Amino acid sequence: MGTDRAAISDEGWMFVVSSLALTYRQPAKLDDQLDATAAIVAVKGATIQFAQSVKRGSSCMVEGDVTIACVDRVSGKPRRLSPELKQQLEARMQNKETGT
Repeated sequence: MGTDRAAISDEGWMFVVSSLALTYRQPAKLDDQLDATAAIVAVKGATIQFAQSVKRGSSCMVEGDVTIACVDRVSGKPRRLSPELKQQLEARMQNKETGT
């Protein structure tokens, strides 16, 4: 995401998975060469939603929607994304949509 994990830790927050929905299409086997992709589809106050997929060649093995939440490292309570990070994520999402 373009953010240093050590810097995040120093600022007292972290990301946790808050929602996960997967659809398994085909089984993968040990030693299969797999490609995983993730695209940001929504950025909100304290959450980021990704569309993810895992493929073997052109065959989709699994698709999923993953939402991560920004939380305070000590209390575990939700914490709003910083304006800078939110702007970076929205720009990345826009670039994917426009292909730039």
